[in-house]
Amino acid sequence: MESPSEIRLVPSMLPQGDNVIFEESSFFTRHSSLPSPADVLAAAREQDPERSQYTWRPPPVTFKSLNLLVKYGTEITIAEGQCLWAIRQLLKESIPVPEVYGWQTEGDMVFIFMELMHGVTLEERYPSLSPEEKSSIAHQLKVVTTALRSLKQDPADPFVGHIGRQPLQDVLFDTDPNSGPFPSITALLDYYADYATRPP
Repeated sequence: MESPSEIRLVPSMLPQGDNVIFEESSFFTRHSSLPSPADVLAAAREQDPERSQYTWRPPPVTFKSLNLLVKYGTEITIAEGQCLWAIRQLLKESIPVPEVYGWQTEGDMVFIFMELMHGVTLEERYPSLSPEEKSSIAHQLKVVTTALRSLKQDPADPFVGHIGRQPLQDVLFDTDPNSGPFPSITALLDYYADYATRPP
């Protein structure tokens, strides 16, 4: 019997497709449409002209009047949007994540549209925090980690790959179309062993 602390997460539960818009999301209670990829690229050039040229992982673009952040680039994946969506759907009480409004694919770039979270980053604040505050944050991170570990695959259909059964994404796999998903850890290790013996 499945433990109450475990939550099944299988690929069939996830939104699928290169272009997915969540019209039931809170964004569409206030606005009629998301910015287009062309709008995002234009805003990127305006907000950060130099770094916006790096299409593989440029800085996210913000539309403050829409309370919207767009993460985009050639190294951004639909799987990232699916992860945020799944965490918000299944672990909303334990892990606060931005609401995802949708994603779009334009050429070789993926655009993930999500709620703009206001505030100061932990990276900025951490040096000035007291020991008690740092301890409190460590406890919160423990809660987050425990919640993430409660997500379980279907034991009858395990795999090693991205959340939606996509291939793994890592610099090692960039030029290899056979990068999973793998049916087991053993299969992944066999892949590594084979990769290490390939001629340069």
